[in-house]
This record gives sequence, C-alpha cells and structure tokens, in this order.
Amino acid sequence: MQMRLVLLLLLVAPLFAADPDYSGIWRLNAARSELQSMNEPAAVTLRIEHRGVKIHCTALPSEGTTPVSWDYTTDQKEARYKIGDTSRNSRLKWEGDALLVNTLVNARDRSYTVMDRWKISRDGKTLTIRRQVESLSGESEALLVYEKQDR
Repeated sequence: MQMRLVLLLLLVAPLFAADPDYSGIWRLNAARSELQSMNEPAAVTLRIEHRGVKIHCTALPSEGTTPVSWDYTTDQKEARYKIGDTSRNSRLKWEGDALLVNTLVNARDRSYTVMDRWKISRDGKTLTIRRQVESLSGESEALLVYEKQDR
C-alpha cells in the first residue's frame, strides 16, 4: 500500500510543480551566445519581474542607451506594445518548464516574426533564449545566454 502511494506521488508531483520564476537582473554573456545572425542588437541587460501570470521586462539595449519596457502575460492573452518605431504583438505559452514567446513585429518598412524559447538552468543562474526570426528575406537563428546578477 505504501509503495503504491509513493509511486502515485512520483507520477503526480510533476503535474503540480510551479512554473519557473524568471525574476532577476540578467546580463548577456556574449562569449557563450551566438549572435551573428541577429537582425537587431541583443539587450545587454534584462530586468524581469515575474509575478503570477504577469511578466514585466526592462531591457537595456546597450551601455548608455535608454531602457525599454514591456509587459507579457503567461495566460495566452495577447500583449501589445511598442519598442522604438515597431509595434509588437506577443503571446506566451508554457512548454513544460520552458516559456515560448511568439511575437509579430511590424515596422514601417518590414514585418517579421520572432519566436523565443526561454529556459532557466536547474541552478537558476542562467537564462537561455533560443531565438528564431522569420521574415520575407529568410530565417535566422540566435542563442542568447544571460547570467543572473547578484543584487
């Protein structure tokens, strides 16, 4: 009887596991990243506040530039926001413990789709974002590796 209970708990426990918390200040490790095919610069720093289904992001595109902010939700509701001269529509969904972020980007002269897969390492110190960009001119892929900063 006890063995059955233990087996049942082992099978059911993953269903109740909490989603990863992406909160923190994350700094790009360019040496571990693959950025050659990026069509726009990767943020050097990401500040993420993740509470429940809400995710607030602030990115510093490069040292000495103005930060940009936007909000997501993980309940599959569309998030609409602007960054510079582009308007963006994003939807997020969980794939196991990875977060999929699909974004349609519309600029004056072009439109493209960005598909990100966010994954936090087991120790919670590394955020890996695999990015695919599809546009009329083709597809590109990048790998962004961020390391969590101590406050």
